[in-house]
Amino acid sequence: MQPYQYQPSPQFIPLPALFASRVRWGSILAGTSLIVGALLFLGISAFFNNIVNHSAFPLGPLGTVAQLLPPLCVIATAIVVLTCRRALRGDYLVVSVARTTRNVLIVCYGCTILFAFLAFVVIALLHAFGGLRTPITSDMIVTFGYLALGSMGFAVGHFYVRPSQRTLQKFADRPVW
Repeated sequence: MQPYQYQPSPQFIPLPALFASRVRWGSILAGTSLIVGALLFLGISAFFNNIVNHSAFPLGPLGTVAQLLPPLCVIATAIVVLTCRRALRGDYLVVSVARTTRNVLIVCYGCTILFAFLAFVVIALLHAFGGLRTPITSDMIVTFGYLALGSMGFAVGHFYVRPSQRTLQKFADRPVW
């Protein structure tokens, strides 16, 4: 058994067939899971906020915007993960498309971090100075949940468009057990 020889090309990088297959179906699975997870998390949090606070988003317009921006960033990350398949041409990775996809993933992840932090600050300020008597923990858990979903989406997308040498060797010419 000969190890996988990594020979970079300026435009295309050969990938093991098993890894290319994993990118094709894995990006669809991961992207749809992120979209469904973000929407499900938003729906469940709105449902419980409705029970506890008699309103799905009890923090007013500023709080509503602060609570809706992180799931939108997670959905944007999921859409980018869904488009990771565009970086493949047969069993080759197209370097320019992979680089562009990776840069868009970094931007989406940065926006997710920024908006999750802003949501955390806005929710904390509204609870501290807005006179709200409801528990803050549910709002904070939701914010950190979106941050976790965005981190998973970034990690999966980055794995697909920038595989390591070890990953390529792992998938080369032998089944993965």
